[in-house]
Amino acid sequence: MNIKSLFSIFFLAVLVMACRSTGQIVGVTSQSKTMNKKISKFLKEYKGYTWVPAGTKINLNTADNQSDTVSFPGFIMFKTEIANIGYMEFISYIKRKFGNDSAKALLPDTTVWNSEFGINEPLTKLYFRHPVYRNYPVVGVSHYQAEIYCNWLTEIFAMKTDLPFRKVSFSLPTEAEWEFAARGGLELSPYPWGGPYTRNSKGLFLANFLRVMQGSVYRDSLGTLQVNRNEWNMLGNQNITAPVNAYYPNGYGLYNMAGNVEEMVKEEGIAKGGSWKDPGYYLQISVRNYYKKETVDSKRGFRIVMHIEE
Repeated sequence: MNIKSLFSIFFLAVLVMACRSTGQIVGVTSQSKTMNKKISKFLKEYKGYTWVPAGTKINLNTADNQSDTVSFPGFIMFKTEIANIGYMEFISYIKRKFGNDSAKALLPDTTVWNSEFGINEPLTKLYFRHPVYRNYPVVGVSHYQAEIYCNWLTEIFAMKTDLPFRKVSFSLPTEAEWEFAARGGLELSPYPWGGPYTRNSKGLFLANFLRVMQGSVYRDSLGTLQVNRNEWNMLGNQNITAPVNAYYPNGYGLYNMAGNVEEMVKEEGIAKGGSWKDPGYYLQISVRNYYKKETVDSKRGFRIVMHIEE
């Protein structure tokens, strides 16, 4: 049986268990006291998740560069980007249930560390599996792999007997959900921590991003943002990601909504938040970064949202 057939079997098996979200996410304020208690119980038991409350509005960038006002009920989101250790658990499960070939097909592409900065053999060999990097964001995965991860987690939670909900499903956040969460309750802020600066009052940077000297960022003849790489290390750039819980969380308890790795959203080809390889412009909540379908990168990862179905 070839890998394509294994993929099909796996995807269909998981799809039976996974409920696709209807787009309506449970909000505490619109539910009964019983549901409120269930949500509180879940957040107490599952420390990696946080509640993003209802009641604020965001401006959503649309394809034609217009804006729309969108409001959301509350929803549950993972506090951090998915780390190597979390993705490794997923790979181990796939290997046990579907075999080594399927697991290999879903592994991160570690050659993403062989970039314009030259061959980075230590990271290529060690980044995903070495214990030192277990709490670093998984990179080198495609949109498709991220969706399979979400379906796997839906299947895992369907088997839990201590869950306070009857049914939940996981997915990548929509762009609107992501922006809403990233603002942390600061409706007009350009960054998750407020603004308009990328340093705090002590002069410390508030995110992991490409720090360059003034005038080093420019647009080429096609309007694409470019960076003068000769100044790459002038402001202490580390050429790597940071732990998923590095820096301060925003008002909703979410870490690295700006910088570290740009995060894929449900709308394929769009990433949000900027990364360690991007200048500060991309850290702005409203800014999009685009990528080609099925491509992978050392700067791109993902986080998940949980939808309460019943």
